[in-house]
Amino acid sequence: MRSFHLLFILLSLLVSQTAYSASSDVMPDSFFTVVLPYDRPEMNDGKALTSSTNAVHANLLNKQMQEGMKILLLRLTGRKQLLESKIGQNYIKQAKNWLGSYYIKPRMEDGVAIGKNIELNFDALRLKNAFNKQHIKLWAANQRPSTLVMGTYVQQGRLEKLNQEILDYRIDVDFREYPKLLGLPVFIPDERGKWVFPVEPSLDRTKIQEILLSQNQQNLLSFKLLAKSNGVYELSWYLFSLNGSTLVKSTEESRDRQKLLNNMFEAVMYQYLKKSAVQSTRKNHFYLNVNQVAFADQINDMEKELKSQQPMIRKVNLVTLSAGKAQFDIEYQGSYDHVLNWLKNWPKVTFVGALLN
Repeated sequence: MRSFHLLFILLSLLVSQTAYSASSDVMPDSFFTVVLPYDRPEMNDGKALTSSTNAVHANLLNKQMQEGMKILLLRLTGRKQLLESKIGQNYIKQAKNWLGSYYIKPRMEDGVAIGKNIELNFDALRLKNAFNKQHIKLWAANQRPSTLVMGTYVQQGRLEKLNQEILDYRIDVDFREYPKLLGLPVFIPDERGKWVFPVEPSLDRTKIQEILLSQNQQNLLSFKLLAKSNGVYELSWYLFSLNGSTLVKSTEESRDRQKLLNNMFEAVMYQYLKKSAVQSTRKNHFYLNVNQVAFADQINDMEKELKSQQPMIRKVNLVTLSAGKAQFDIEYQGSYDHVLNWLKNWPKVTFVGALLN
C-alpha cells in the first residue's frame, strides 16, 4: 500500500464554536435575502389599477412576506419545528416588521421576461440580535455539506435520469430551486453514465465512494419519483455518506409531487443539522486529514485499520473525500498523547504534524 501524508488537526472545541451562531462570520447577510415568484394574472393584464387591484397587490405582498419569513427561518436554522412554534409564528405574522427593503423585478429566461419576482431583504442585524436574545441557534453556512443529487422520474414505464440537461426542460420535476432557497448546496451531474439508484447498497460500497470522489462531493442523495396511474406520486430516496453507508432513507406518497421533493430536501437538511449538533458537543475527538489519496480502496483500508484499534479508537467516520484528500472524524478514549504516538509510528503513512487548539 502506498504511503499517505497525514495532518492531525483541531479538536472538536473549534467545531462547536462555529457550528451554531448568529454572528456575521458564519451567517452572511446574503442569507437574509429571499427571492420568490410575484405573479397574479389580474396584476399583469395592462389595465389601470383600481382599489380592487391595489387590494390584490397588498394581499399578495403580505402573503409573500410571510412566505419569505418561513423560508428564511428554515434556511437559517434547518428546523421545521421552529415554524410551528409560538416564536416562529410570531416572526411569520410580523414578517413586514423585519423587512429592510423589497424589490419587484422581472423574472428572466433566455433574455425574455416570463414573469415577476419579489426580492425580500430582511434586516440581518436586527434579526441576529433578536435570535441571540431568544437563544435561537443558526446553522452556520460553512457547516453545510454539498450533496450530489441523482434523481430519476418514472412515468408510464419510462425511466428518465434527471441530469442538468433534462431538468432544464422538464420544469414539472425540476427540484433545483428549493434547495437553493434553503441554502443547501447541491450538485447535479451533467453525464448520465454512472448513476446510483435509491436501493440498499451492497456490501461493496466502493461505487458510491468512487462517484463522490470523482465529483468532489461529500454526500449522495438518490431518489426515484414514480407517477402512478391514479394521480398519486411515490417518492423513495436514500442519502448516502462518503463511506457508502445509508444516513437516512424514506418513502412517501402524495398528489403533490413538488411537496414530496421539498419534504425530501427538508429531511436531508435536518439530517445534516443533527450530525453537526452531535459533532459540536462531543469530546475526545479530532480530525485526521489524509493527502495523496488515489483510490477509494485506500480509504477503505485505512478506515478498517483505524477501527481495529479498539479500545483506543472508539469511532471512525469519513467526513470528506475530494481531490486526492480525505478527512476522518475520530473519537478516542484514554490519552491523547497515546493516540498521537500511535499515528506517528503507523508504518503505512508519513506523519506530518499536529495542530492543537
